[in-house]
Parts: sequence; structure tokens; C-alpha cells
Amino acid sequence: MSSGFKQIVGDGLRFKPLPVDKHGIHLAARTCASDARDALRKARSEGLFMETVTAVDHLEDGKLELFYLLGNYERPERTLLSILLDRSNPKIPSISDIFPGVTWHERETGEFFGIDFENSLDSRRLLLPDDLEGYPLRKDFKPRKLPPVGRSKPFKYEQASDEKSGFVLNLGPQHPATHGVLRVILHMDGEYVLEADPILGYGHRMQEKIAENMTYTQMLPYTARMDYLSALHYNHAWVMAVERLCGFEVPERAEYIRVITSELNRISSHLLWYGAFLLDLGGFTPFLHGFADRERILDLLEMVTGSRLTYCYYRFGGVANDVDDEFLKKTLEFVAHLRSRLPSYHDLVTGNVIFEKRTQGVGVIDRDTAACYGITGPCLRGSGVGFDIRKAFPYSIYADLDFDIPVGENGDCYSRYLVRMQEIEESLKIIEQAIENIPEGKIRSKVPKTIKAPEGIAAVSVESSRGNLCVILVSKGDKKPYRAKFRVPSFSNLSIFPKLARKELIADTLAILGSFDLVIPEIDR
Repeated sequence: MSSGFKQIVGDGLRFKPLPVDKHGIHLAARTCASDARDALRKARSEGLFMETVTAVDHLEDGKLELFYLLGNYERPERTLLSILLDRSNPKIPSISDIFPGVTWHERETGEFFGIDFENSLDSRRLLLPDDLEGYPLRKDFKPRKLPPVGRSKPFKYEQASDEKSGFVLNLGPQHPATHGVLRVILHMDGEYVLEADPILGYGHRMQEKIAENMTYTQMLPYTARMDYLSALHYNHAWVMAVERLCGFEVPERAEYIRVITSELNRISSHLLWYGAFLLDLGGFTPFLHGFADRERILDLLEMVTGSRLTYCYYRFGGVANDVDDEFLKKTLEFVAHLRSRLPSYHDLVTGNVIFEKRTQGVGVIDRDTAACYGITGPCLRGSGVGFDIRKAFPYSIYADLDFDIPVGENGDCYSRYLVRMQEIEESLKIIEQAIENIPEGKIRSKVPKTIKAPEGIAAVSVESSRGNLCVILVSKGDKKPYRAKFRVPSFSNLSIFPKLARKELIADTLAILGSFDLVIPEIDR
């Protein structure tokens, strides 16, 4: 394995090292469209993965700046590759043949910025209605009409060969197994799936455009509405991105409180997934167990945040309210309670022969395929890759805490299940250590009432319940972000589903879908 992106691609690009503490990026490089494919092909051959593709509209300069953000599973390194395109005719060769999972990122960037990714594997719109005129994330976008609700002609079925001689089945958009307003169009041959085509965008709310029209503070409550099961992780990513850009300090006590509440949020998310996943497979009792214990976490978080779901508790430079001794005591009581309950969870499910037959060897993701699609979180760690943002890019106080990163062996639904169950145990360890060592002191540093981030860029990640959540902020010195990109884990994780579902039984495709732990509003944004 090469030591880094610069060594992989050679000296043909113009590299610029960046202060990681401020920008969250180790290396920035600018190239031209003709050289980008060669550099990215080399990066792909070395196992680097594509975190996201996005763009920024430099209206005054007549340019669109295309960003490729690359990560490395083996080492804590993040590279930003940028290309300037002519705004009047932005074209660039697609890299979907190099990174198949980039197809969705290119589709999204194309429909929002009007960039033509030539020879793409799929150039259909992904999130926006087909008849929407203009490109919403360009600075001069002015909608001329409101598009009708729904998607027009999202999928064309042609019965042209024996392989497609079956029928078409709609899974969703109103189906409990899709866990939200997700539609999957299935080509079926009896009970076997020939092809699966996820249709997104039913819950699209244009959050990134909203961010451009909000101050940094005004945007904070909106972050919780994307992943309502990991709302505190979204709070955390947003405030950290602004703190990095502005150089705001965070008191040590506030960092401990953030970690305690974030890990409680992670456990509550995993417990909901545990119940819902087993419900997808026909088991009702685990659902009741998971939700009963999750209610106790919601009670705890309500004590300090005032909310039970869409939290808005973190602030720039700290947190909104301090925690008291009663909260800390009850949290430790919950840790002991859940530890005593976990053996019954495993007795009920983990060794159940029906569950094993439904999940073992189903939906296998190998390491190389994971890199192709930018998979992160438990879906990646189930494939034996110990990549976790809390270890790879330590933030807050995680570097001072003793915890392990669970990894699976087989990359199947069963491995992803085991990883999440083990992560619950590790989160309990983290919470105990944080409570034991929480210092006295301030919970918030002094920051300006009106925040004007200095000109620059920051890409800051946290490990949400579903994987790598990255907030990319571009500032031009105003009180509003010039560009805000949310790289959400469920988006990349779901992009591999069509590959995994092919030639599987429909019952197994539901197991695969459930093992991803999707939150559809996070995907749609």
C-alpha cells in the first residue's frame, strides 16, 4: 500500500498541504479535466475510496469548481482534488467506470449544478423532478415554476430479452421495509430479483440550498431533520465545521458532555435498528425489547436537551445546558441496566438458527467493492475494515478514551448485525469513562453573536450511527455559508444495493436493505 495520494499519482498535480486542524483536509491538489481520470484511476488502484463529489459555483468568475474528496481506509489521510470548469459549458468525463459508486454522486452534482459527466453509467436525475428547470445550487437560480409533486418517468422497463421476461414490482414508496419514503423498482423473475432501481427524492427538502440562505446559527436546528435518529451527530458535525473555520475553542467539560450525549444517541439509534431489522425478518419480540430500552435513553436526553428526537443541543463553542449529578447518576444506572440486558438480546436473536439462515452469506460486501462505493460505518466494518472516524480522525475527546472498533469477518448481513451489537457495548464503555473523568468548568466559550467565518474551506467528519458524516463548508467571509455540502453515509451505503440485490430472492433483498440501517430523509436531504 502506498504511503499517500501524492506518492500514488506523482508530481504532475499542483499540491498544497493544508493545516488539518483547521480544514480537516491533509492535501489539496488542482488539476485539469484531462488529468483527473488518470490520477483517480491510480488512487482507485491503491484502494482509496471516494467520499463525495460536489461543486461550488463561482458566479463572478464564470467558473464551476468541481471537488473530488478522497479518503483512505488504511491511514488518516484526506485529499481534495479540484477542477475548474467553464460555467457556460461544464463538461468532464465521468469516473463512474473507475468508482462505480460515484455514479450517484455525479447524478446529484449534475442535476444541481448542470455539469455534464460524459459517458456516465447513468445520467438520469436522482433527487429532483424531471421537469424542474434550472440548476438549484447555482447562485443565479430562480425557479420559474413549482414542479408537480412526485417523479415523472423514473424508470423505463423494456421487455427485450429472456432475462427480463418477468414482471416489475414496486417496493415502496409506502412500504415498512423501506423505512421511509423510498421506492425500489424491482425486475422480478418469480421470487428472484433480476434488477433493482432505487428511486430517491420523495422527501427532498433542498437542505444545502437552505444552508446558503441561513446564518450559521440559524442552520443548526435543520441539521437534526436530516438524520432524526442521529440528530446529535449532525449537530456535532455542523458546530465542529464552523469551529474549525473560525478557530473557536471548546471547553473540556463541553467536549465530555458532547461525547456522553452522542454515544447515548448512537445506542438509541442502534436499538431502534435492532428492533426494526428483526421486524423486517418477521420477528416481533426483539422490537419490543429494543424500544423499551431505547425509551430510557430518550428520557435521559430529554433531561438535558428538552427533546426526544430532533435535538438541537450543541452550540458553537460548547453546549446549550450543563448536565447535573442526577443526569450522570441515571446515565450510569442505564449503562448497568443495558449491560445486564444485552445477554438476553443475544439469546433471543444472535444464536437463533432462523436468524442465522436468513442473514449469513446474504448481501456480502468485500473490501474492494466497499472502496468502489465509498461504504462507511457498520456496513464497512462488517467487511473487516476497521475504519471509524473516531479513530481515523479523532475529534473531541475520543483520542483520550479506551475503546475498540468492532469488525466483522464475512461482510454479510450477519456480520453487520454483530458489529452494531458490539458497538453498543463499546459505547457503554465510552460513556462510563467520560462520566468518570468529566471535569468541572465552563460549558461554552465566548463566541460572537453574529458569526462571520473567515474565507476558506473545511471538511469535518464525525462517526454517525450509519458511518462517515462529513460537512464541507466553503466560506467567503460572510455570515452565511457560501456553500454547505452534507456527505451523508446512507447515500453511499444504499448505492451498492442494486449490485447486492441482483439474482437474490426478494426475501433476502429485504434482509440486505434492513442491514444497511437506512434513514431516508438523510439520503434525500
